[in-house]
Amino acid sequence: MNIKDYYLQQFRVDFKKVELQKASNICNTDDLFFSREELQRVLKTDITAQNHPYFIFSMFITIASDQIIYTYFPDNYSEFRNYTRYPKFGYCGLGPHNENPLMIVVDAVEKKIVPQETVEKLFSEAAELFIAEIKDFFEKYMCSIQPEDFFRKFITDKHILKVCDDYDYAAAFIQEIKKNRIFLQ
Repeated sequence: MNIKDYYLQQFRVDFKKVELQKASNICNTDDLFFSREELQRVLKTDITAQNHPYFIFSMFITIASDQIIYTYFPDNYSEFRNYTRYPKFGYCGLGPHNENPLMIVVDAVEKKIVPQETVEKLFSEAAELFIAEIKDFFEKYMCSIQPEDFFRKFITDKHILKVCDDYDYAAAFIQEIKKNRIFLQ
């Protein structure tokens, strides 16, 4: 199985195994979310070992998509949310606050749930999937957003770029997106 097959055939099944909490009344009460504190529990969801890296990247792609639309395309977010009902990675205090979705990947490596070498090998495949799914979704459901605009926002998002550790996950993933030439199509 590769990441695309996993995402399209198995991710939703595995995701249902994750028990997320309802958001507080300060946020939209229909939203499901998990915090950074809950991330380790989410990452250790009972999934076959070979699919775990795919699960982690699928979570990242899902959360990142939701956050980019929420942040940069607020007029379209309600429509997007009605189609997707994606979970939120963050917390509710005096309003909703997003966590950096790339921390899903970083924490999986730091907690030794997935080896860094595996993550590094999957960046290209995950970027291809991310681009294909975004393009497909916007073409089918939300023609008002151009995939190129979405990815321009993604690669310059200050939260995505703000991952500091020994390995620059953000730069590696963004480099793979740029290789796809999405901006020239």
